[in-house]
Amino acid sequence: MIRTATLLDIAAITLLKQKMFKEVGMEHLLREDFVNAVEKTYKKLYETGKAIHFVIEHESDIVACAGAFIKEDIPYCFYKEEQYGFIGDVYVEPLFRNQGYAKKLTNEVLDWFPKKKSIPSVY
Repeated sequence: MIRTATLLDIAAITLLKQKMFKEVGMEHLLREDFVNAVEKTYKKLYETGKAIHFVIEHESDIVACAGAFIKEDIPYCFYKEEQYGFIGDVYVEPLFRNQGYAKKLTNEVLDWFPKKKSIPSVY
């Protein structure tokens, strides 16, 4: 069953994100303080309503996730609609792949975006 992640889930989501980079051979690009930096950033984004993750658990462990992020960077910060939605952190543990989890989670993300139109801009 899909559920919305909480602040308490950020550590597990960060580990899945790290696994994703490792699987594609890109772990060497990550900062030394990657885990702390991601956790701190995600906590702030959750608290301001600019990010959310949807997760699927198996026996109390998060085995799949997908994130939704509201961004306001260039060039969008100059548009009438300054914000845009960004999908990230789509990851499924290898043992749970080919069950449609990524698609289901991504659909949750896509359903979430229209609800976030009223977030104030930081610019």
